[in-house]
Amino acid sequence: MFTDQLEKKINDMLLGGVSFTPPGVYYAALATSTVGEDGTFTEANYTGYGRVSLANNKTNFSNAADDGDATVNNAVEIRFPALEGGTCTPTALVLMDASSGGTAWVVFPISTQKNYVQGDRPVFEVNKLTHKIVSIS
Repeated sequence: MFTDQLEKKINDMLLGGVSFTPPGVYYAALATSTVGEDGTFTEANYTGYGRVSLANNKTNFSNAADDGDATVNNAVEIRFPALEGGTCTPTALVLMDASSGGTAWVVFPISTQKNYVQGDRPVFEVNKLTHKIVSIS
């Protein structure tokens, strides 16, 4: 899902010629709630948690597929810090433009949710996260 912020930027760029430069680096955050269209969500807060930086490039994200949905996947494994305390059940991975706070841009839903406990490390293997632009039918 694109957040409202990104949808506005895309519309202004395509229908108005307003230039837009996406973040050069994203900071992957773990959401533990539903992510709203406005990009609001509850972020993981287990002991040891931190966002994971990802350069915005085709090393880290696949080319958009020619599948009618322009599907993009994570092209590298994404490893979050291990839980030193607390628990975490992520619902989505959210690409942010800052290492804390900031704006949410893209949401990758987590289809199979897992409850992580102390000692576990949330890891998303290559191609496990999928973003689609749903076609108009």
